[in-house]
Amino acid sequence: MTENIKRQIIELYNSPEYLSLSAYYGRRTCFDILGVGRSEDAHSNFLAWLLSPAENHTLDAYPVQKFLQLLVMARNDYPCNFSVPFDEEFQNNLLLENWQIENVCVSRETFVQSSKKGRIDILLEITFCGNRRIYPVVIENKVKSDEHDNQSDKYYEWAREHYKDSNKCVEPVYVFLTPKIDFSLVDETSRTNICKNPNYILINYQNIVDYLLEPCLKKGMSKQGELLTLDYLRCLSYRDPSKMDGELIMAYSSEEKKLLRQFWNKNSQLLLAAIKVLCTDDEIDDSEKQKMNKTIKVLEKHRDNRKYLFNGKEYGKSPLVQAVVNAYISEKKPLTVTDLEKFFPKELQGPMGVFQKIEEIKLKYKSKAKDYFFVDKPIALGDGTEIAVCREWAINNIPKFVSHVNDNLGEAYYISEAQ
Repeated sequence: MTENIKRQIIELYNSPEYLSLSAYYGRRTCFDILGVGRSEDAHSNFLAWLLSPAENHTLDAYPVQKFLQLLVMARNDYPCNFSVPFDEEFQNNLLLENWQIENVCVSRETFVQSSKKGRIDILLEITFCGNRRIYPVVIENKVKSDEHDNQSDKYYEWAREHYKDSNKCVEPVYVFLTPKIDFSLVDETSRTNICKNPNYILINYQNIVDYLLEPCLKKGMSKQGELLTLDYLRCLSYRDPSKMDGELIMAYSSEEKKLLRQFWNKNSQLLLAAIKVLCTDDEIDDSEKQKMNKTIKVLEKHRDNRKYLFNGKEYGKSPLVQAVVNAYISEKKPLTVTDLEKFFPKELQGPMGVFQKIEEIKLKYKSKAKDYFFVDKPIALGDGTEIAVCREWAINNIPKFVSHVNDNLGEAYYISEAQ
């Protein structure tokens, strides 16, 4: 072992990120102590508790409001959900919070057949002030298993029949909840591999964390409710070290993701070296080695922690491009997008381009727009068009951008690497 690697190992063990993550993952949750950390019933029970206004979390109907808004987001942002029926007026009133929830009835394991095989995991019956009709929501929850016995079709047909009186009920909303799928990558064709019935809105547990659990924690819960929710949040990413095959990671909290990114950025060189050594281990199956090598290639492609100096300030990759484009527009005052593209052609970045019109970004990427572009920092061109700079810069494209600027814009725009 070289002196450099020894030093890096010591720094890793002493880093605040490592200490925080070790403490976080080192504590078992009450769900894991009871052996129900990946039990479908346990997760359904927790969600039913949170969605019930009568429970002791003291949030009243706020969780239901957030859950319904999550469904609107998933329906309109994920291509696999674009064709799912969802009343437009209902969506608009949910987003604008025009409707006040009057009552929510939450049921678990609702039988849909005389046999005990057909049971809806969670059934919500919601009424709004000034509107006596029931708004049913059918939730099918999957943790370790896949759909079987045509469950989604059975529950769909049952709900359509049960709530068919349009004077008393509206058309039910159907939800299919699963842990491990990134639905932004699933199209309408392949969605049938997940849920057979096309009328279900597909969501995952990361959506539950981002749009339900964390907003509820920020809203302010009872002390008991907060402790239970925080424990549940940790349960979603906890993997029992005593189990050889590990356990499914269902979702991460925003604080976890922040710590893990910081941990990787500080220790990526050492971690990559460890993975490369494992790839030479004779005890590891060849197919697993191939997966590891693919992972290494992806990680090395995007691993670039360098900082850059521009106009006397230090920047990371994406903020650097934002600063340069902003300075260029302020000085040169290009009139149109075409004028700006003459100096910052699309190929400098790749498929997304150095920048795009904000109206096109929001139409194309919707709620993900802020992840890919600086939409919160719009820049106006001479003709009034607002553009946003792309955030997607890595080791494969930032050198090309830096060279282009240094070769063509002169000393005032010179970019150098920070030491």
